[in-house]
Amino acid sequence: MKLAIAAALALVFAAHRAEAACGNPHWVGTPTGASIPSSGSLYLYDASLAFEDLEPRTGPIVKQTKVGATVVKLDYVSHADELALEDDRDPTVLDVHETWKPPAAAPRVIQYWHQVWGWTCSQTDLVWLQIDQPTAAFRVVWEPRNKPARQFIFPARTADNHVSALGLGKINCGGTNIDPAELVVGGRLTLFAIRYDGSEVAVTGLPSRISSAEMPTTEQGLERSIGFPAGTEPTSPVPPPDHDFAYHLFLLLLIPTAGLLWVALRDRSVKAVI
Repeated sequence: MKLAIAAALALVFAAHRAEAACGNPHWVGTPTGASIPSSGSLYLYDASLAFEDLEPRTGPIVKQTKVGATVVKLDYVSHADELALEDDRDPTVLDVHETWKPPAAAPRVIQYWHQVWGWTCSQTDLVWLQIDQPTAAFRVVWEPRNKPARQFIFPARTADNHVSALGLGKINCGGTNIDPAELVVGGRLTLFAIRYDGSEVAVTGLPSRISSAEMPTTEQGLERSIGFPAGTEPTSPVPPPDHDFAYHLFLLLLIPTAGLLWVALRDRSVKAVI
């Protein structure tokens, strides 16, 4: 009887989890609490825009433009201390500063990983790249192997402690920006960070070739980022971004070689003692 009740509760919990995970994913690339200039651009991802029209916005939003099937660019001008974007759940509230300046250094990739997770209607297959400074969105140039290059704009995923990351692939309940099969085969990736004032700067630290098959795989997404929450570290090792397959093959061959060398030195030492 107890086993049957436990099984029923597990089914209820699983159904609730699936229902929550299968909602409409949407986010603003600039997180609540961020400092922004008095004029610039915000980027919104909303999966429902694939089959719904844009809702008109007023106030500081002076222009909104669809730059993708599910991505909207929101140009704004604000003379107030705050700018708020209303939402069904939590509004995005931003601090406006007329003296805002972009970071002096170019943004840099500090880690990347492959997320695979799925349950009933919820499926995720993403390559995540975390950069070392906040940004509103990314201009992505993807050159898959044996296919033409293409580009698109995609809002950043953000969190506390200035975490900023980009997810490429199949978004949970939110469509696909790059076919996961292409990411397995690999290709050349070029990124430009679109800052809060609308300026663009090339992202450094990318490997010469990106392939999800050569990355650590986990069920974790944005929460795996360094600094999420503040002070935490990644849960598994990440390959250095400037190293490729040959480098990792070298490391793989180095381990048994070092073991054989240690055995030879040990035998030589034993013979010397005898």
